[in-house]
Amino acid sequence: MLTALALAQPQGTQQWTFVTVQGELARVRYAFEVHSRVRFLPGPATLTAVQLSPSLGVNLPGDVSLWAAYSRFEQLDGSRPDENRLWQQVLFDRDTDRLRFVMRARVEERFFVAVPSPAVRLRFLVRGSAPLGTKALRLLAQNEVFLHPLGAPGVVQGGFDQNRTQASLQWRPVPWLTLELGYMLQVQSSLALSHNVVTAVTFRLPKWNPFEPRDETDELPVPQG
Repeated sequence: MLTALALAQPQGTQQWTFVTVQGELARVRYAFEVHSRVRFLPGPATLTAVQLSPSLGVNLPGDVSLWAAYSRFEQLDGSRPDENRLWQQVLFDRDTDRLRFVMRARVEERFFVAVPSPAVRLRFLVRGSAPLGTKALRLLAQNEVFLHPLGAPGVVQGGFDQNRTQASLQWRPVPWLTLELGYMLQVQSSLALSHNVVTAVTFRLPKWNPFEPRDETDELPVPQG
């Protein structure tokens, strides 16, 4: 799956490009994701960050899965130190004809290069999407709150980190293409507000996995931050 997602902000535009491979063998699910971040305006386009993230999950009864992963963040713009991140999450994902409902609780252990103490971050996501008259057109709404019970000196502070609230329209004219247009309100740790226009294009490549991987979700990736 290839997704190009852009966030238009007053201070500039960021483009996130995700390449995701997903699969399933018995009850064990796996994924590998590579994403890059490019900042446009002001100035020339600049590659600011790259992330590599392999993950493993186990399906449990009742639409629940458990996940664990490692992520490597290369901050090419020097805005913060490079990061090695471990994370674990519980995911509830129920899909019916009328509504898809997702809840996720994640714990992240963030190890910044040359910073002696790691940070711990909690993330809580609630997402719902429903078709608008046809399965090709969907309305999506979600909210995710980020909290740092433990900060890293000189990099991130403990306490409230940010909150992201998003509403989008998704159109899937053909099975291999999804288009999205939406709005995201981001509340920063300083309580400053950031207004973002979200646009995304997702291409789904034909399945090649001999173990018949699970269908990719209709929900688009979200920048990790």
